[in-house]
Amino acid sequence: MSEIGTYLVSWEAMQKGSSEPLPMRPFDTKIEAEAYIIGCADVIVINSKSKLNVADVVKDFVITSVEG
Repeated sequence: MSEIGTYLVSWEAMQKGSSEPLPMRPFDTKIEAEAYIIGCADVIVINSKSKLNVADVVKDFVITSVEG
């Protein structure tokens, strides 16, 4: 298991006014990173005061491959 992980999940909408996505956390597999994103999107949709679609929120997250 790598210390920094192989896949880094970042969130584009997290930091308003920034052109760079905010790194959230690393994962060893892409499927773990994808599951994390879906979980985060679910929480955002459930807690939102406006009607959001999970599929639209998921698009704000980015997975990048990290060489460790």
